[in-house]
Amino acid sequence: GLLLAGTVAALAAPPLMEARTVADVVRTIGPAARERLRGRFDAARVAYPPRSLTLLALKEEKRLELWAGPDGAHREVHAYPVRAASGVPGPKLREGDLQVPEGVYRILWLNPNSSYHLSMKVDYPNAFDLRRARAERRSNLGGDIFIHGRDVSIGCIALGDPAIEELFVL
Repeated sequence: GLLLAGTVAALAAPPLMEARTVADVVRTIGPAARERLRGRFDAARVAYPPRSLTLLALKEEKRLELWAGPDGAHREVHAYPVRAASGVPGPKLREGDLQVPEGVYRILWLNPNSSYHLSMKVDYPNAFDLRRARAERRSNLGGDIFIHGRDVSIGCIALGDPAIEELFVL
């Protein structure tokens, strides 16, 4: 699986041909997404907004779980169905293999101008991936791995638009 962990913080994508900003998106979709999130957090008996959260992507189960809570005491808040993810169980080894990476990753930034509605950039390849590739004499590991909206994927995790809106606001 793919375990994504991080601290809740204000993240923004690198500057692009700016159609909209993270703040624009949060202002527009934030109220409805926060209302849905509050209900999910209340049902899980976890404080909202959380201080930290973990996303756990399960390839074979085609599910992305949202875990949150006080440090060391995370609870599952919600499970989102993965609408599309290419590849098969097993790690991403090289660019173009259409695999979703497996490991522990951080969300680097948020993309409010994604071709897939909204997206969150994953830090693949990270230091672990690079060390492993060097040991195995692999190069050209690929990159540009995102969690995003819509229902198509070529190496990313597609959750559909309502789900990515919640995670983007969170």
